[in-house]
Amino acid sequence: MVTFPHIPWSIQRDPVAGMFDLGNGETPPTVVRRSHFAPKTLFCIFFKIISPILIHRVERGQTIDHDYYINNSLQPLVNEIKKQRPSSGTHAIKIHHDNARPHAHKDVSTYLESQGIMKMLQSPNSPDLAPCDFWLFDLIKQNLTD
Repeated sequence: MVTFPHIPWSIQRDPVAGMFDLGNGETPPTVVRRSHFAPKTLFCIFFKIISPILIHRVERGQTIDHDYYINNSLQPLVNEIKKQRPSSGTHAIKIHHDNARPHAHKDVSTYLESQGIMKMLQSPNSPDLAPCDFWLFDLIKQNLTD
């Protein structure tokens, strides 16, 4: 099993936008553009091929460093994997994440090794390329509710 963590930013949508059905010749109402400073929500999402394993919401203003990543993302992930796979635990688990500093920190690698999780390498020439870039963001945007 391979898990893919990813941290998408989700912009909270305007509940009025897209709520009007227009007839022929009707003009849509004026919708004010979203502020550049609109509230955003940060999620850490770990998933396997068929479904998510763990979704962690990061509190506003929280700095994500390697300690936060280990304590609030990786440890709960390992616990959830062990709960879902009681007989095999983290055996044969691979994790793929980008080269962000919290992900690439030595303590993160040490923790993953101590749990028996293999870290898949991310190409240095494609630091932001991750499998979920191809489908996860669109799925999240399509399923956002106001």
